[in-house]
Amino acid sequence: MVKNIFSLKNKVVLVTGATGHLGLEISKSILDSDAHVILTSKNLNKLKKVKNNFFKDNKKVDIYKMDVTNSSSIKNCINYVKKKHKVINGLINNAYSGKDGSIENIDEEDFLLATKYNLIAPFILIKNIIKTFQNFKKNNTLSVINIASMYGITIPNFSVYDENVLTNPVHYGATKAGLIHMTKYLASYLAKKNIRVNSISPGAFPKESILKKNKNFKRRLIKNIPIGRVGNPKEITGAIIYLLSDSSSYVTGANFSIDGGWTSK
Repeated sequence: MVKNIFSLKNKVVLVTGATGHLGLEISKSILDSDAHVILTSKNLNKLKKVKNNFFKDNKKVDIYKMDVTNSSSIKNCINYVKKKHKVINGLINNAYSGKDGSIENIDEEDFLLATKYNLIAPFILIKNIIKTFQNFKKNNTLSVINIASMYGITIPNFSVYDENVLTNPVHYGATKAGLIHMTKYLASYLAKKNIRVNSISPGAFPKESILKKNKNFKRRLIKNIPIGRVGNPKEITGAIIYLLSDSSSYVTGANFSIDGGWTSK
């Protein structure tokens, strides 16, 4: 019984930003837990490459081109899921695209784009799922997981970042903070509809390519992490599987910080 406590067997899960640094590892872990996974991205070529490299001939993996900043694209994707699978049990709001830079280099368009990805897209996705699938039941619930950030909880330590190259932008943390708030709002509002909404706030999970180009950056990051190292994307997946599984049936409105202790200080 303990072995199957986190099983996702017969569940259908949609992942946005599925070809990215965190999205790919999240998708792999969901598949490993026996769910059917729908990988989405606005870049079809990347989706095909990921499918061919990691999930070739796996009938439990679908790919679908979806631009989360486009309402029609979202609607078409949800209709596809409804037509093919009849059900949806999980949604991972992970997609993000935005410009790095200091306050001097950020403009209104950058803020609007971050808002589209971090606030509007998750909301429109959830709204379309509710409208399309309508009735979720106690034995067939929906679990929504919003990928937020530790910078939705605290501000960056600016001494960590190179002002010209790696500055963590103001619009990123501001909109991630909004996503954490929206998670709690929707969790309370949608509980009666058998929909659970939680968020995960990753800490420092930099790409290896960034660390290789900026060796001092890793050293500065680690100084702020009580555990003493940066994270591996696989270390997010345990919380993902837990929140998608029936083991978390009494959990909603929570924000899980997975940051090596960064925000505990």
